[in-house]
Amino acid sequence: MKRTAPMLAILAAVAAAIGYYSYGQNNLYQRYAEMRVDWAETSDGPIDIAIVWPFADKTHFLDGVQFAVDDVNVKGIFGGRRLVPTYFNEENPDTSADVAEKIGRTPRFMAVIGHVASETAISASVTYEYFGILFIAPFASDPSLTSHRFQHVLRVIPPAQESCRCLALFAARAGFKKVGILFNRDGYKGLYAAMFLYFGDPEGIKASFVSSYGSECRDFRPLLADARSTDMDAMLVLDSLPLAAKVIKQARQMGITQPLMGGHEIDSPNLWRLAGAAADGTYVPTIFDPTAGGSDLEMGFSRRFRTRFGHYPDLAASLGYEAVSVYAQAVERTHSTMPLVVATTLYHEGPFHGVGEDMSFTAYGDPVGREIFVKVVKRGHFEIVPGSETRTVPWEPESQTQSAVLRDSTQPDEGD
Repeated sequence: MKRTAPMLAILAAVAAAIGYYSYGQNNLYQRYAEMRVDWAETSDGPIDIAIVWPFADKTHFLDGVQFAVDDVNVKGIFGGRRLVPTYFNEENPDTSADVAEKIGRTPRFMAVIGHVASETAISASVTYEYFGILFIAPFASDPSLTSHRFQHVLRVIPPAQESCRCLALFAARAGFKKVGILFNRDGYKGLYAAMFLYFGDPEGIKASFVSSYGSECRDFRPLLADARSTDMDAMLVLDSLPLAAKVIKQARQMGITQPLMGGHEIDSPNLWRLAGAAADGTYVPTIFDPTAGGSDLEMGFSRRFRTRFGHYPDLAASLGYEAVSVYAQAVERTHSTMPLVVATTLYHEGPFHGVGEDMSFTAYGDPVGREIFVKVVKRGHFEIVPGSETRTVPWEPESQTQSAVLRDSTQPDEGD
């Protein structure tokens, strides 16, 4: 009994300290959120936005962002105001939280655009929500990003379930009924695999094998040897570049000749640069192609981009451009930079002009009405697959829950 009283006192002190810390943190977030609102209400100067992206990234995302900023600033936003981007280097996932915290503690930033990976975008979205700053994720497709129904979070790329549905329907039409699946288990690629099978099941698609590996893996030959020995019509490789290119290259070296499929993360000219001729016959779902003949707006954007930068835009460039553009349109409509007002406008007052078509957003912050189609690599270039188009549809809360169930219930046992 003598020992119990001191122990209870210690536990009470710890609980009080934790409670005090949590209270202090909440007050800190609230203070910065209020300072941001004050800034938005009183400032009539340039509009500051933060851009977060790895400077070493090989896509043209940052070019797309700058191109949009320049287009917006030619006319200016209401009252002749200009966008002023500040660029933050997301060197690796470990630095992402620090970058988000730094931006949140800077009240002049009205919006954040960026974060290349879903994992870092989801984590950062919590920080931005607490700090009361609008966050537009251009490349993060994990459904979890918007499932919380935050008030300041949106994305311009369709959620993963949409590209999975498009790819599954294409695979069925192409006769790929037995599909081998190899994915990076670090992140949400297992969810992508589960959703592909979920949408493929009514079409008669079955998994001939499912296996995974870690991000540290560089020799995929043991896994590919197992894949080669199975009866499959095609193989789905779920990873980002450059690892996805290594898997594809080694698959061809191992004698796997079946068509390959991947996610939007490998929709990049860098796929050919990294995998070479091995990339031929690889199919990817996408919402953008700069050369295959889209809408007049899309082709006009591609031509202007090529004139400015000397090369065609890639998917990342188009998403960077759209993220800046829809933000500027919402600010213009509301004549306000207040993050919550701009976010609410984006959620409920669409459509907004994108690169090739108009887009609206759900109350969760997902884009709807976007066309998704499939491209294939042929001789170093992407070509659109005719008849592969689908349209994105709103996803209700039950569908978000369904995705969470898929994440928890479909995890392969195999590994490297």
